[in-house]
Amino acid sequence: GDESTSAMATQTLLEALPAKPDSDAPMRGRSLLAFSDNRQDAAFFAPFLERISRVEAIRGSIIDAVRTEAGLSITNLSAEASARLRKHRFQIFDRGDQSAPLSGSELKDRMTALVTAEITLGGRGRDSLEAYGLLSVEHDGLDKIERRVARALVEGGRQPLSGHVSGVIRLILMMMRQSRAISDLDGRLDLGDEAIWGRGLGSERISWELRKESNASRIRRVLPTRPRDKTRLIWVLCERLGLSREDADHVAEACWEEMVRPRVGVLKKGTLAMVIDLDKIKLGETSERYRCNSCGRIASFDLGGVCLANRCEGAVSKLPPPGNDADAARNFYVARWLTQPGAAIAREHTAAIGTGLRNEIEGKFRTGDINVLSCTTTMEMGVDLGDLEAVICRNVPPGIANYQQRAGRAGRRAQVAPIALTIARGSRYDQASFRRFDDYLKALPNVPYINLENPRFFHRHQVSCVLAGWFSRRLATSSRSGSPRLRDVLCERLNGTTHKSLLEDFTIWLQTEEGKQSLEIAQAMAAGLPHGVALHGVELIKHVKDEALSRWLDDVCGRWQMIDDRAQRSEEEAASAETEDEKQKANGRV
Repeated sequence: GDESTSAMATQTLLEALPAKPDSDAPMRGRSLLAFSDNRQDAAFFAPFLERISRVEAIRGSIIDAVRTEAGLSITNLSAEASARLRKHRFQIFDRGDQSAPLSGSELKDRMTALVTAEITLGGRGRDSLEAYGLLSVEHDGLDKIERRVARALVEGGRQPLSGHVSGVIRLILMMMRQSRAISDLDGRLDLGDEAIWGRGLGSERISWELRKESNASRIRRVLPTRPRDKTRLIWVLCERLGLSREDADHVAEACWEEMVRPRVGVLKKGTLAMVIDLDKIKLGETSERYRCNSCGRIASFDLGGVCLANRCEGAVSKLPPPGNDADAARNFYVARWLTQPGAAIAREHTAAIGTGLRNEIEGKFRTGDINVLSCTTTMEMGVDLGDLEAVICRNVPPGIANYQQRAGRAGRRAQVAPIALTIARGSRYDQASFRRFDDYLKALPNVPYINLENPRFFHRHQVSCVLAGWFSRRLATSSRSGSPRLRDVLCERLNGTTHKSLLEDFTIWLQTEEGKQSLEIAQAMAAGLPHGVALHGVELIKHVKDEALSRWLDDVCGRWQMIDDRAQRSEEEAASAETEDEKQKANGRV
């Protein structure tokens, strides 16, 4: 629902932006920010958008490829689609490693799997390429199988059944194809990857048999196990077409025997039972289509004029060719596929990801290698991402200040007129804000303020001012470059003796010119504040030393002492270990 709308809006806005000159990055370096209000939404949206965008790009390339050449095998179609996608700098990343795109044989095999997924699973819904008549899936030698089965039925005195042969064979193949009972193209397809095939369909054990021959859970059957049961095929033949159970079983068995015949059939032996031989699939430009007047399901063949969906009692009518189909011509997705869209690369940008990965993602976003950052409030302030031209808010921000921060990320360098697209989701707040969006935009943000008359708040600032001077003096003797460590500020060993010596060092420092200057700065901060808010003189020194520094040193030294004691015990255990395994465990604790 909301995610699909956001994905399509984001992709459309991204494609409308101007490409970066001479860019070799995906989508020609186009980029934008997509804001969500919480980390879960942002984390989910990034891979969702990338997957949807990839599917759209692959479908567009498939349509163009089959329009150019008919009778393509899956391998050839994959190669043709890949060639077209390279024009858009198409990239695929492994789920476990998103630092670099796939290449070579890995990319070729993954692309073959993605194209196969479109062919085998695309017919499951009404928004597939087959449903719109943009792709036909045929099986090499199927017409010969149909003729042999029909001839055998006629010769056996069952001529009325011969008219159902073509539809029965194609219904069996459709059910097998949609259940993903397919061959692995000589090991090139990873049939266990649910990221490609979908949840519950990632298994090399999925296969079909005519009748029950084993108890394997991933095997499906054409004919039911018990006489009173009905499979989808038997239900269509008996309940919808009026065949007797004997005739239904006979025609199904006759078709199956020819489909599994070695060398001439369209099925082959899989891990457990029979699967579709993908090497015999041929792909073309268009196909006939029949739509149910009840459930709306679309099939590429007809079987007695009835709907082939399980338990649907509707009738089907033939649809016009795609070129004459007004519904297909007006369809948003069909129009997108025909433009051969590119595939965007999207990444999560939230507080949940580490600093190193965040820096890498931001760097690739600046260069255009990442097109969309799915972010939360982490991107409202503080990060310079270069020449951003557009942002999209996946919901109405909770306040005008949030909206201004998010929308203000685009056009900061005044290179173009910025675009801020906001999507109103189905929540009451979003819908109410959308209906009065002019009032929403005219609202004034709350003026930020700090209550300087809060004594506890102000005392912390005075403490930080004094301690900053002492820390600077102690760091002056360190030769370390980069961010200082705790040992650079204090010392190597932190125990009770260290605690006492550090307090003495701080007391001595307060008597120096630097210490006195830091105290004066801390006291001068109180200028203009009411009496009693700030600390002065001895009271300030006592508070900094006893309430702040001493308490902090107690905590730091206590933690260090606990860790040091554990390390010493582990070293003693390693020294006295009797076996190598015990020694390794003790050293691991060290």
